[in-house]
Amino acid sequence: MPSNTKCHSCGNCTKNCPAGARTISGQTMTAREVMANLVRDRIFFEQSGGGVSFSGGEPTAQSEFLDELLTECRKEEINTAIDTCGSVETKTLIELAKKADLVLYDLKGYDDERHKFNTGVAATPILENLDTLARMHKCIWIRLPVVQGYTDDPNEMELLAKRYCSHNSMRRVEILPYHALGDSKLKRMGKCDVQSNLNAPSSTILDMLSEIWKRNGFDTHIGAKR
Repeated sequence: MPSNTKCHSCGNCTKNCPAGARTISGQTMTAREVMANLVRDRIFFEQSGGGVSFSGGEPTAQSEFLDELLTECRKEEINTAIDTCGSVETKTLIELAKKADLVLYDLKGYDDERHKFNTGVAATPILENLDTLARMHKCIWIRLPVVQGYTDDPNEMELLAKRYCSHNSMRRVEILPYHALGDSKLKRMGKCDVQSNLNAPSSTILDMLSEIWKRNGFDTHIGAKR
């Protein structure tokens, strides 16, 4: 394939690679096929008290597919969670959240310019979506991916904590320190230097950020503890 040709995800390169060096991760499935797998695992959900988390990537990017799965899970009485970055049309987010038992909502900052530098989009629409969501959904967990020098500003954490401390639907916060588990995938994609300047925050910083949220009345955890 010429280097200036965009990939169309057709899979032909994997079929035609003589050395078998190219592979496709994942598979295309219908909502019915996904549900067949979920229903088969029902015994594990019932024994653990857990359910199904729709994550990604960004699950709301496939909103119609996600909506169908949430509807079917509700019919089967399987608990559901959506893990979202919040950068989605408000109407779409609300309609999906209505069908989910839990929303895991990632926040990566408060200041628009800093957030746009870090993620490519402004913070304001994401925060406004969370404002709207907090008024209609009963269970939201805030998740805070923390990368040293990027999303570890205590002043921004204070602003976020104060903005949402009055919402009873949001009482749990998970502070998630950066890790390098995705580096192997980047190397396979030929982008081994992309994350070379990213580092995990120190335990001192994590404790300080945790204390900010605790002072504002949140049940705070370092790491995704269940």
